[in-house]
Amino acid sequence: MMELIDEVNPSVLPRVLHKSSWRLSWIVALVIISFGLCAAAAYIWINIDTILARSSAREPAPDWLVN
Repeated sequence: MMELIDEVNPSVLPRVLHKSSWRLSWIVALVIISFGLCAAAAYIWINIDTILARSSAREPAPDWLVN
């Protein structure tokens, strides 16, 4: 039985197994980036009141800087 497995012609294998792993690395990178963006959006969504309170607590810009 092992002789049969060792003698399998590579062309018999599915085409997906012949491809390099660059596609898999791109997919993993996109999943990680998507997960990070979703986590950041969830954090902002939950803490929007705190974020807005911090930005409005700043002093207004001086008139000479605005004009």
